[in-house]
Amino acid sequence: MERYEELDITYNKDYNEVKVLEIYRCIPDGQGGYAKENVLSDSRIHHSLQGENIESSFYMDTVTIRMPVENPGDVFEYSILIKQKKPMIKDHFWNVLVFDDVVPVKKSIFNITIPRDRELYYKTYNLNIKPVVQEDDKMRIHHWETENLPALKVNPGEVMIQDMLAKVVVSSTNGWDDIIEWFDEIYQDKMEATERIKKKTKELIKANVKTGSELPPEVRKLYSIEIGNKGSNTSEVIRSIYEYVAYTLRYLGNELGKGAFIPRPAEEILKAMQGDCKGKIVLLTAMLRSAELEAYPALVNIGSLIPLEEQMPMPFYFNHAIVYVPKQKDLNKDYWLDPTLYNARWDFVPPEEIGRDALVLKGNGKSGFLKIE
Repeated sequence: MERYEELDITYNKDYNEVKVLEIYRCIPDGQGGYAKENVLSDSRIHHSLQGENIESSFYMDTVTIRMPVENPGDVFEYSILIKQKKPMIKDHFWNVLVFDDVVPVKKSIFNITIPRDRELYYKTYNLNIKPVVQEDDKMRIHHWETENLPALKVNPGEVMIQDMLAKVVVSSTNGWDDIIEWFDEIYQDKMEATERIKKKTKELIKANVKTGSELPPEVRKLYSIEIGNKGSNTSEVIRSIYEYVAYTLRYLGNELGKGAFIPRPAEEILKAMQGDCKGKIVLLTAMLRSAELEAYPALVNIGSLIPLEEQMPMPFYFNHAIVYVPKQKDLNKDYWLDPTLYNARWDFVPPEEIGRDALVLKGNGKSGFLKIE
């Protein structure tokens, strides 16, 4: 029976193609070099679509290469081709080149080929290398190469794993403007307060919010809430809506294909009674707005401690979505709402989100970064 070590190559099939070109077992020749044995076969390559493997990233497809290990310390050489078949954002591209692994890596080589008239921006992390650049009349090749990198030692709880990687992040842009504009476009039309959403919001407020003179007049008028003796406020309106979205709707993180970045409309989320973080926050935002409250979707990265100004701009930077509610009416501070939490207070901000830079999508050229406090 053969024993295998598996190597996963992640990508998104909507935008990229991946082809395994070579797999060799490198056998010591006794003279300090290696003889190569070709072990490439279709049976050693497995393609997994998003969501097929619960242990893999829901947001990425995976090509798994099964290396046939015979002895401890076996060395393998492989090469792959990743080709962008269409851009996620028109005229732009991004990639993350990771050089090390949880096993020792004798040599890593990455080549990126782009049209000669295009700019390529890059940043290195935990590495001190620069690319060798070659070009002809039409194309330019950027070549990175490292040797003898030790196995990555992961100490859980000390630092974020992605912050430890020896990597180069490449991009067609060194600014956030085009990325922000793209996120604005894909989010703004998903938060329409339909009649179903307005009706459910009205039911929640009537059922859960105590009447009182402190409730904003426009909200009292909108939902025909009478003034009583016991006080209430805007926070009670937010709480009633938040608890419905957070506690009643099932969290389902399996968004496939373009759904890795593009949310489904709030109306669909309410009908299905389930959604991922993006789905939950577009519904929560739509319901808050139908209650005459100012609310915006906000995108964050909770997997890295590297400051925003040191990050290379790319859509993949964001891996979570929450809601920003600015100070307004009788609210005396800004609030950050995470409806993926279950049985947490509506105003609770998880420690991993505090201090992070969030991209608040206000639309109309007003979107930008705010720090979560």
